[in-house]
Amino acid sequence: MHSAMTKEKEQALLSLIQSEWDSLIAALTTLQLSVEKCKSIGIKAQYSFEELESFDSLSSIQKLGKFEFHESEISEAN
Repeated sequence: MHSAMTKEKEQALLSLIQSEWDSLIAALTTLQLSVEKCKSIGIKAQYSFEELESFDSLSSIQKLGKFEFHESEISEAN
């Protein structure tokens, strides 16, 4: 029985790691696209509203990569 519980915990941890990895890859992809878009805009005297939105999006993109472990996920894994 102990072995089965250990395998269940291991599977829960692997599932959590995979989910977090997938979120990290998605955030990285979004970050790369946003950086490239802002690089193509460049530095200039005036920016359009859409260009300013692109810079704003880049500066707030960190929220997409934020990882949060919910207490229930940690409890299930332990």
